[in-house]
Amino acid sequence: KSLLRAFVLPMSLVAILAMFAFRIGSGIIQAFMPIFTVQGLGWQDTDYANIQALASVVSGAFGVFVGGPLVDRFGALPMARLSGVLWIALGIAAFLWTDLWAEPTAVSVYLIAANVLSIVVFISFASVFMGMCWQRVAATLFALYMALSNLGLSAGSALMGTLDSALSQAQIFLAIGAGGALLLLVLAFLDIDRHRQSVEALDD
Repeated sequence: KSLLRAFVLPMSLVAILAMFAFRIGSGIIQAFMPIFTVQGLGWQDTDYANIQALASVVSGAFGVFVGGPLVDRFGALPMARLSGVLWIALGIAAFLWTDLWAEPTAVSVYLIAANVLSIVVFISFASVFMGMCWQRVAATLFALYMALSNLGLSAGSALMGTLDSALSQAQIFLAIGAGGALLLLVLAFLDIDRHRQSVEALDD
C-alpha cells in the first residue's frame, strides 16, 4: 500500500514516463544496429560484436569517471536535458549524412556516442529516482523505477519490426532521435520540489 501511494504521485509518474520514453530509443538501437551493420553494410557478426563491446566499455568508463561527476556538479536534470539534445542531434546527423554509412569509423563513432549518452541519461535518472523515493519504501520503489525504465528497452526492440516495414533505414535513425525529443517534452512537466512536498505529505 505504501509503495502504491508513493508510486502514483503525479511527478513520480512523469519521471518514469520520461525515462521510459528515452529508453524506447535505446531499445530501437539495440534491435536495429545489428541488422543495419551486418545485413545492410555487410559487416561480419564479429565486427559488430567487437564495436559494441568497445562502446560498452567506453560508455561504462565515461559514466564512472566523467558522467557521474558531471551529474554531481551540474545536476541530474540539466545533464539529462543536455543528453537529450545531443541524442536528437546524433539521430539527425545519422539521417542526413548517409554517405558516411560506408565508413566503419563513422558508424563506430555513432554507436559509441549513443552508448555514452544513454549511460549519462541512466545515471541522471538514477539520481533523480533516488531523490524521489519515499524513505518507507525506498529500496522497493527504486527497484520499480529501474524495472519500468528497462521495459522501455523492450518496448523499443518490440517496435523494430513495425519501424522496419514502415520506414527507411535513414528514417529509423530519426525515430531513434525522437526518444530524446520525448524525453525533453516530458521533462518540461517534471517538478522535483513539488514531488518532495508530496512525499512530505505522505509522512504527515
